[in-house]
Amino acid sequence: MKIEEKAAAMVERSEALVLSSVTSEGYPRSCMMSRAGNEGLGVIYFATGASSLKTYQFKENPKAGVCCSEGGDSVTLIGEVTIFDDSETKRKFWQDWFIEHFPGGPDDPDYCVLRFDASSATLWIDGEFVDGRLEDGGFKKSYRFCQSCGMPLSSDDMRGSEADGSVSGKYCVYCRKDGKFTFDCTMDEMIEQCVPHMTAAHPEISADAARGMMRGMFPSLVRWRGSE
Repeated sequence: MKIEEKAAAMVERSEALVLSSVTSEGYPRSCMMSRAGNEGLGVIYFATGASSLKTYQFKENPKAGVCCSEGGDSVTLIGEVTIFDDSETKRKFWQDWFIEHFPGGPDDPDYCVLRFDASSATLWIDGEFVDGRLEDGGFKKSYRFCQSCGMPLSSDDMRGSEADGSVSGKYCVYCRKDGKFTFDCTMDEMIEQCVPHMTAAHPEISADAARGMMRGMFPSLVRWRGSE
């Protein structure tokens, strides 16, 4: 199962998620919210009061964040909120227990539905850490570390290229060019290639310590997991 599918399943299992709005002073304001529904990873619905502070804040600024966790895994989403107060949408997402908050039922004038549309995600699931954008119904991964040598990918200039000429979402400029690895090697050979670079950048780290760190990290990288 792909990591984005695992993330969508986690959202589906989450009865409550954290929804964050932005205050007029520019600070995040986070609230635990019951999930009223969702469409995969990219769209999540919440029910709330039309007179609530969060609804007012979303009217002023639709930017929002949503996150949830399960065990040691987590999903963090960034996107925007749209407010729905039409009868059809309100009835679609109505749940019986809402009556405690909206005694007028689905037609209660203070009841409204928030639709959160995610544009980007940061996922940490089963030891895999990845950023990505949700575009055209898909999920475009963008790793923070080269999935071959572990080098930080702090800018597009540090990223390699794929066969179609696009910037690689997984690999650095030293490991990937035109959709191919720049050299064939085993994981242990890659570690030995990287040890001198790490110790040069961090003189306080010995070669043995650097080697040990990479032996702990590299098996989780895409190239060495055998999923390339």
